[in-house]
Amino acid sequence: MITTMKRISLTRRAINKFPSWNLVPCVLNRRLHQPNTRQIRLNEQHQMTQYKKKLKEQQGTLLKTTSSPKSQHERSLFRNMESDKEVLQYLKESSSQNIIIYSAAVKRCSELKYTNSLIQIIEIVQSKDIHPDIIFYNMTLNYLGMWNKFDLQKHYFQQWFDKQ
Repeated sequence: MITTMKRISLTRRAINKFPSWNLVPCVLNRRLHQPNTRQIRLNEQHQMTQYKKKLKEQQGTLLKTTSSPKSQHERSLFRNMESDKEVLQYLKESSSQNIIIYSAAVKRCSELKYTNSLIQIIEIVQSKDIHPDIIFYNMTLNYLGMWNKFDLQKHYFQQWFDKQ
């Protein structure tokens, strides 16, 4: 404790020996640099908020897209179906060319744990000459991977994406 007091008094004496005009540039230097770093920080914060606003707008536009009432009704029918046979029968009888319905069927059959019906849904889509979109491809490949059907996943991936 005594040594720290001696050190403090030594530094005070050392400061008192120097003229005050010698300390002014140091203080001015700090004052000049602080607003600059503060301004940089404010600019970065502003850019980040602008980026978040743009991102929020993009997400909002994606969420605002709605499907037709008919496809919503058909997807709700899938939720009520208890087996893959009902789903496959409905798809075979349906004349719809909407790929969203087939994507919903893939999802429902996977939820019901009927993995072999995924292959049949793909065959139905191909037999009706429906052009799948990226959502159908992604969903089908994802569920095939979830059920450890990696050979089929690789086969369909090559079939769908190697020809493009």
